[in-house]
Amino acid sequence: MWANLLLYAILLLLAYYSIGSRNFLKKAGFRKTRLKEDTLFALGLLLLMLVTSFTITLFFHAIGMAEDAEKVKEAAQATPVEQLLTILVIAPVVEEIFFRGYLQKRTNLLVASAAFSYFHIVYGSLSELVGAFVLGALLGIAFNKSKNLYVPTLAHYLYNFIVVGLSLAPS
Repeated sequence: MWANLLLYAILLLLAYYSIGSRNFLKKAGFRKTRLKEDTLFALGLLLLMLVTSFTITLFFHAIGMAEDAEKVKEAAQATPVEQLLTILVIAPVVEEIFFRGYLQKRTNLLVASAAFSYFHIVYGSLSELVGAFVLGALLGIAFNKSKNLYVPTLAHYLYNFIVVGLSLAPS
């Protein structure tokens, strides 16, 4: 757990010092939220992310890589509760600030999505790398369209909550 928290602290500090401390959240991409419009956008994005994730899982099952697709579920079930809380509460905010608000702004959508994907290599699953790349691209596109980090952050938070919840549910 401490390693995860340290990694997220490093990502956040890197973004903070690179972006600058003055108006950090605004410069990262958090704008005044049009609550109803931005929340509906985030919920639509969430639905798209869930359908995409399900489709990728089906694809990996169809090509005979069902075991690979199950690695994430197995990893979630073996993860201590305090580490799951980090994944649910801290990860979406820090990852969106770093990958979208910092890295995507300084490079491009593909670089940020690839880095986001590589960041999820800890599961040891090809399907997770592919899924994280595609979902990272969707989050990045939503950030570009909404001009507000609130949208991908909310969608990412809800996605993690749903996926972790489903992973922990009895089969």
